Amino acid sequence: WRHRRLRVEQRGFLRSGEVSRQRVTRDLRTGSRVIESDSPTRTLVEWLSPAGGWSMRNGEVTPMSASTLAIELQGLKQEPYAIYYRLAWNDAALRVELREQDSMLYVYDRDERVLCWFQLDGNGGALGWGNYFDGRINQHYYGPIGDMGDANLPKWGAASNGSYRFEYVNARLEDAPVAEPGRGAR
Repeated sequence: WRHRRLRVEQRGFLRSGEVSRQRVTRDLRTGSRVIESDSPTRTLVEWLSPAGGWSMRNGEVTPMSASTLAIELQGLKQEPYAIYYRLAWNDAALRVELREQDSMLYVYDRDERVLCWFQLDGNGGALGWGNYFDGRINQHYYGPIGDMGDANLPKWGAASNGSYRFEYVNARLEDAPVAEPGRGAR
C-alpha cells in the first residue's frame, strides 16, 4: 500500500440491472481518480483531481462544478484505499481507535474528524466500511477477502442502501502518477 497508484478492474451491478465493466485508477498521493465504465447502454469516463474534474457520458463531456468536485475529493480522502496508503506511510495525522465492544475500528484525521470506520468480524477481518459522505452515512458491506493481484481486497461489496454492488476482478499497485485521460470519443 506504499505505492502511489491503485488500479482496479471490477464488475459493477447497476440499479438499472445492467452489469458494467469498470476500471478505476486512483492516485493515492494526489487524490486524483479516473473511472472508466462500459455497460450495454452507457460508456462513462470520469476524471477528478484537485485542479478540476469532468465526466463524459456516451461521448458528451460535462465539466464538474466546484461544489461537486469538493464533495468528491473529500470522499476520496475518506475511502479505505486512501486510508491504507496513509497508514502504510505511518501518517502521524491519523488516529485509529478500536472499539471492541462494537467490533468497530474508527479512523480520525488530525482535527479529530471521523474519516471512516470498519466493521470487524470476530477475527478482526473487515465486514464493512463506512463514512459520512455529502451529509449522509455511506456504508458498504463486504464479502470475504481474496487475492486480487497486488492487493488483498474483498471479493465483493454492496452499498447498504442497495444502490450499488461490485465484484473485484483485479488490482494493481504501481508507482506512476495518474494522468488525465483524453476526452475523445471512446
